[in-house]
Amino acid sequence: PLLLINIRSHNKVWISQVEGYANIINTLHQDYPNMAVIFDGYSSEKPNMDRILALIHPEIKTYNALECSIQESIVWAYAIDTYISVVGSGLVLVTWIANKPGVAHSETAHLHQASWWGQVRENTIPPVFIPKEFIVDHGQGGWCNYEVDWKIIYDEVIKIVKQLR
Repeated sequence: PLLLINIRSHNKVWISQVEGYANIINTLHQDYPNMAVIFDGYSSEKPNMDRILALIHPEIKTYNALECSIQESIVWAYAIDTYISVVGSGLVLVTWIANKPGVAHSETAHLHQASWWGQVRENTIPPVFIPKEFIVDHGQGGWCNYEVDWKIIYDEVIKIVKQLR
């Protein structure tokens, strides 16, 4: 599979995203040795991408889409098989435009978007939103950082990957 990973370090941050994403990627690689990963987000996320790269198996093919134009990002969104993204702007291209299956996570305040996210376009494939009971907010209200066990995200991603093709 070709997996898009959305990295975020400004408000609504998955605190252990570097280790979490590395664990997800390495675990997927065990069963899918030809997998590849595209890193998505702002160009300021390069330090986090580099930390993830340092933790993953060196044979995993990766692509840096952090500095892509919006047009290039749309092309990548259509090319992927699945994604893991923070709820919000990271989902727009992969869901509303490219209509790909994937997993979304966030602090608990933004998870309410699960109720309407799939209604924005016809025949949409809504993201699998990680349930609130698996999220631990580190702060109050929306936009706080949060924690989630990477295995919860992995369990949802692997379900999608197993259904591909």
